[in-house]
Amino acid sequence: MSGRVFLPDSLEQPTRVGYEEDGAIYKFWKVEDFFAGFDTVPDPSHVDQSTPYFDGMMAPYSPVTGPLKGVQVSPDDALTLEVTLTDTSLLLIELIRFDTFRIRWGPAKTKASQYSMRLSPSIVMDSLGELRARLQQDEDYKLTAVGQDLAQDHDDARFEWSVRRDGLETMKIIVRLADFSLEAWRNVGQNVAPGQTQGASKWACVWSTTSATDGSTVPPLLARKDPEGNYAVCFGVTKRGKSLGYGEQGGLSLFKEKQMLNNFNYDNMGYSAVYGQQAIDPREPMYHSDPFWVEVDGVAGYKSAVGTFVDDYSQILVDVATKHAAVQRVGSRFGDLEVHINCADDLAGACFAHASTVGRTKLFPRYVLGYHQGCYGWDTRQKVIDAVEKHRRYGIPLDGAHIDVDLQDHYRTFTMDQGPNGKFKDAKGMFTHLKSLGVKCSTNITPVIASVDNDKRNYWENGSQARQQYRTLDEGLKLNVFVKDHRWNAPSNPPVYAYWEGGQEHKWAPASIDNYNDGASAFRGGVSYGENLGTDGVYPDFGRKAVRDWWGRQYKDLLDDGLEMVWQDMTTPCIRTGAGDMKSFPFRLLLSDDSTSGRQQEGILSAAVKIQNLYSYNLHKATYHGLQRQSSRRDLRNFIVGRGSFTGAHRFAALWTGDTTSSWDFLRIMLQQVLSCGIGGTILAGADVGGFERFPWTSQWADPQLLIRWTLANSLLPWFRNHYMGKPGAKLFQEPYGYYEYAANMGDQAPLYRAVLPICRYFITLRYTLMQLLYDQLFGSLFDGKPIARSMLATDPWDLSLCNDHQNFLSEQFVIGNDLFVAPVVHSQQELATFAKSDFDVYLPRSSRYFDFNLHLLSSGDLGPLTSNWAPLSGARPGGQVFEYITSIDRYVLGDVGHLPYLLPTFVREGAIIPTIQIESYVRQLRPNPITLHCYPISDGRPKTSYDMYLDDGISRASAPSHLPQFDLDRESEAKSDYRHIRVEQQRTGDVRTITLTLVHSKYDLQRTKADIGDKLTLYVWHEVDEAERAQKGLSIGVAKGAPPSPSTDDSARWDFDATINATIISVDVDDVDVRQVTVTLP
Repeated sequence: MSGRVFLPDSLEQPTRVGYEEDGAIYKFWKVEDFFAGFDTVPDPSHVDQSTPYFDGMMAPYSPVTGPLKGVQVSPDDALTLEVTLTDTSLLLIELIRFDTFRIRWGPAKTKASQYSMRLSPSIVMDSLGELRARLQQDEDYKLTAVGQDLAQDHDDARFEWSVRRDGLETMKIIVRLADFSLEAWRNVGQNVAPGQTQGASKWACVWSTTSATDGSTVPPLLARKDPEGNYAVCFGVTKRGKSLGYGEQGGLSLFKEKQMLNNFNYDNMGYSAVYGQQAIDPREPMYHSDPFWVEVDGVAGYKSAVGTFVDDYSQILVDVATKHAAVQRVGSRFGDLEVHINCADDLAGACFAHASTVGRTKLFPRYVLGYHQGCYGWDTRQKVIDAVEKHRRYGIPLDGAHIDVDLQDHYRTFTMDQGPNGKFKDAKGMFTHLKSLGVKCSTNITPVIASVDNDKRNYWENGSQARQQYRTLDEGLKLNVFVKDHRWNAPSNPPVYAYWEGGQEHKWAPASIDNYNDGASAFRGGVSYGENLGTDGVYPDFGRKAVRDWWGRQYKDLLDDGLEMVWQDMTTPCIRTGAGDMKSFPFRLLLSDDSTSGRQQEGILSAAVKIQNLYSYNLHKATYHGLQRQSSRRDLRNFIVGRGSFTGAHRFAALWTGDTTSSWDFLRIMLQQVLSCGIGGTILAGADVGGFERFPWTSQWADPQLLIRWTLANSLLPWFRNHYMGKPGAKLFQEPYGYYEYAANMGDQAPLYRAVLPICRYFITLRYTLMQLLYDQLFGSLFDGKPIARSMLATDPWDLSLCNDHQNFLSEQFVIGNDLFVAPVVHSQQELATFAKSDFDVYLPRSSRYFDFNLHLLSSGDLGPLTSNWAPLSGARPGGQVFEYITSIDRYVLGDVGHLPYLLPTFVREGAIIPTIQIESYVRQLRPNPITLHCYPISDGRPKTSYDMYLDDGISRASAPSHLPQFDLDRESEAKSDYRHIRVEQQRTGDVRTITLTLVHSKYDLQRTKADIGDKLTLYVWHEVDEAERAQKGLSIGVAKGAPPSPSTDDSARWDFDATINATIISVDVDDVDVRQVTVTLP
């Protein structure tokens, strides 16, 4: 492999040291061990910094042991502040937006020219200047800054930097000169609910580092140098409020309090490798790394949310006040410290600012919001077909079937075992048949390229037919696309590899490695897919664009044969133990490094451990662009669901959270993971429903109550796939119908097992009636970056009890959009019994009223057809209170079928507008499928509510809004703004409710719209219980069309009042009228 090896933070060669001296470099750090190395900062006058202090690294030192050397606005960039620290190292503060700045510190850097202006691939533009210009263009503002040196005030010497949007000050950044610290100040308003009186605002410090001498014992900046010249850094930040986010990380709670987190992509099956505690230990390294979080409630009673993003592909470690109650520490093992800080009013604002720099999602096909099923063990064509046909036979809606590596010919990525004697003979015919049933297929694509022939002889062995039998291998070798066995500072003998499993560190010393470190042969690894399953293999070097382009072309045959989705697995990459470190590449193996734009073109190579979280990012990127370029997918949206990557990968793929187990802890962690990932911009995320692996390990299926509760919890979350390990000796089944079919073997438990199917089927079907609601949130996220499933703090940031007395509800409840509140049961009946509770507690935020969800379904029997069965509203529930809700599986099992809708506690905010469609077995089965808009009661004088509905064909790339940056910047997007946008607004004044429908955008023409939803749009205007008698006496209904000042009566509108459900039903034409206004007046 040609190329140059440089330190991650500079274009300097690492110092070559003896193999025994660099153990602290090429290792995985437990988070507590990493920060322990920064706990004690010796007096520099008594420590020889040229010798290791302990654990193989030099003693930590602070670069600010006295007054700063200077602060100035960069002479080359008016939006950059240069801060020269006590030790003469240079720290940069760079403005990105009017509310966002970046801090960079390289301990060895003393000049601005030593810092690159290029950005990482996680950012949407290649350079800082391009990013600033693009943001100002897209958001229509002018960014400026004015500095003021107040060094003459010796008691409070500081440099103030006024950040301005269109000339108005939005933020102040203060650099304390004598006692170094950094501060961000904003003019914050009081945190009150909409419609309430807003008090006076004030300027407040919303974010700051620790101070160099504030007595906290945590200096703002610390560094440790290793023998090679790499720096590990520790950044101290004052903890003001409570933080949430952090991607997959963090155990069971949405708020991270007194926790440590470790961002190091790791194939961590069961989440228990390092500490052996499964889901409950937040320190575990996970498959995915997304080091973005938001601190809320940092200025008591005022609007403030501060987002933090650490842009670094090496190991990132976070200590949330475990050692120091008022300090959060951020650590980076390699490279410069690079931290983005954004300061906003609330959680949604902080997420918007973050998404402006790391990008917003692309438009996924509508069918990915349907129900999906997968099984590692569908190892024949007939098993797949049988599973899909059983879903149809039992009336379970299904949109996706996910076939694992079982599909492959001898574990060869991109192949199918479809020869004359193959297990998937005529795979193309299978895909065609399943598509006729409405089911789209994916298969598992891993980054290993098998190196063996049918007789398990590697391609370099005499007589091997591996290259002849596998075109992708042969082509890749000819084109030199694979990672070479070229290792930095490698020992003469094969190394000792280390990995963690079951809470213990394990080491393995191979006796020999063929072509070890020869620099010319492909690195020879391999993958394990379970006991005695897997293959030897080689790996593409995804840091090179040419390799990514080659990878993308490999999908052609699969897509031509009818595959419609890609399931990206083993992404770290996962390499079997004994062939690499931490189940991945050997830490010393050199990879092409494109951690900033341009590094790969310069031929820079880095040891794998220094860019641990980059490989999987580039894998997803390569797949995304490869699918976009395939001729068979022209104008069709593509979909990738991947296991593990890094911030920014949400622009290419959805996320599934890896190999969980069938335990209640994993159900609970799933909820906080989905919400946390959504905060970082991954709007489509989820876990394997029911858990992938067995738990306990001797069981043969997931506990039926667990599967029910997991299915119900997931039935309104974005990604909804039941997936499990079904190989011999593992689970027998996990599809809901499997319990029904097995019930006869279960004795006294037979009624419970039989109940799994009708309960799960009910809520899967209910999801399909709410498909327009889910899709509208997906489409809307293109504009604002808001996730489909949201934390209550995102929708109701003024309810500060969610940060205190009621914070436990944050981790176990969520909101779809702004108004549909879901409180799934995530505890077993035994657990609830230990809480001495027979009922279930729910909390709904203050300053609103709520109605129990009433858009139920009705079944004519356990397996009879389901139909809509909408119920009248019950009395409104006040917000801000905890109440008990009865939801009992046993009650249904014992014969109370009317209790079925209440097994998933769901509530609608007053004033909400919720669309429903008719029941389907798969997305877009019915054409037309009419839409009903449900308008819930709203109190007199409350602020107007609104809802945005988006109509398109659900599969074309042309639907995407072409002016948005994620499409405008993507040459393969094919975006043409071919959609229809209807905004629905509702308000009440006295006894008059007014509902306004505005046609905002209508490029998706009327003919196609009518083909999709029919000629009529129906409104159900729901009335409260105490309005029923008045409504029956005679309502006054008015429907006008056309914009003011000259609307006309809409004579085509029809209406009726249904006294059995206390709702006014109004139908209007589907047409191109710009504005239509409906008034409902009580007598």
